[in-house]
Amino acid sequence: RNIVNMYAYGIRKGLVEKNPALGVKRFRAQETQFERDYLTDRQIYEFLTECRKREEYIFAVFLICGIDMDRFVPLRWSDVDFEKHKINISRRMEGRKSFEIVELERTEKVAVEEPEMAFDYLKLELKKQAVALGQNEDVLAKSDRCIITHPGTDRNTSRNAFGLRLDGLLRRKMEAPYRMGDIFYTSAVYAFKAECDMPSVASIIGYNKTMEMFRNPEKFDLYERKKSRSVN
Repeated sequence: RNIVNMYAYGIRKGLVEKNPALGVKRFRAQETQFERDYLTDRQIYEFLTECRKREEYIFAVFLICGIDMDRFVPLRWSDVDFEKHKINISRRMEGRKSFEIVELERTEKVAVEEPEMAFDYLKLELKKQAVALGQNEDVLAKSDRCIITHPGTDRNTSRNAFGLRLDGLLRRKMEAPYRMGDIFYTSAVYAFKAECDMPSVASIIGYNKTMEMFRNPEKFDLYERKKSRSVN
């Protein structure tokens, strides 16, 4: 489109006589309407299987829960309710710039209900960390100790280090045909399917992609096919 416009401008100014770009077939968005940016069910299964095999249970929980990494990494065991299948997180409610260019942010603590499978992996992670710390599982589960994301230590890691570890698992250990960003996107899609609120989904993948999911759910398999072919 840009090249067509450039030559059109040149013709108007008398710099060129014809527009060679007019014969080029333009890219049509419809051709990629159902192209997936998230993992297939088979890839999800393979990823979760690899996490279990390598005892990287925390990455499996991250994929399943769809919690923004900035809020996932600082989680503590006391934030996890194994009985009600809920995780307490601090959710960003508002962020804006004041006239003094000072960032204002209001947060609230919310309990997000997650799939039962996430807690199966959390129980495996709890058992592993209890052994490493020499603590009782029940005591650790109720403590304010952080969920360790830095292997070989007794602390959690930074958001960047967590992302690097996940990227290393995909590229070096699994040699997976997808990127770390696809994990985030997959997590957001399934959070959206689970009726997670839009601000939370947007915090994972950004506002523009979230709005596209909201406006065009059929692109992301976010609907159930019925006889009427209506969108649920």
